[in-house]
Amino acid sequence: MKKSVQHFGLLYMMIQHVICDEGILDLVTGENGISDNALTASSYLQCCPAQMARFNSSRAWCAGNVHIGGEYIQVEFKTVSTLKAIETLGRADSNQWVSSYNVNISLDGITWNYIMNSTTGEVKRFPGNFDRLTIVTNELDGNVISKYIRIIPITFQGYLSMRLEVQGCPAADLCSEFSF
Repeated sequence: MKKSVQHFGLLYMMIQHVICDEGILDLVTGENGISDNALTASSYLQCCPAQMARFNSSRAWCAGNVHIGGEYIQVEFKTVSTLKAIETLGRADSNQWVSSYNVNISLDGITWNYIMNSTTGEVKRFPGNFDRLTIVTNELDGNVISKYIRIIPITFQGYLSMRLEVQGCPAADLCSEFSF
């Protein structure tokens, strides 16, 4: 057990030093984007599944259970990645958007950690959209290393609907010799 913990600790320290030498990339949509099955959600309306959360979508992801709470959209990146920013948009075809949200990250999809406010030590509340068509960008402080990310809406306008992009850089070259 001790050996595996040290191995993971060394890997984590190595990953912390990943620099986006190739530049910041869009990790959800486009050339470096994920497959449709890597976008999942806690619930969704039939007309707005998680796969509609991409920026180039004609709609958005729309939560199926807005009155229950705990809704989220989840992205599984191709590889462990350094995350630099989260961009959001509202629903393309209706006046619906998320106006604030929290973020959970995970290396294994099982253990999740909130992104914390470095000043207060509390769970960070990210500002979302104020309309459906303006891109809102929230830069992430420090080294945010993750294989998975969950956007957890807190407040919304009209209906809980959103599109998103996550910017960063894959750590594939560094991690290719290790397994998770």
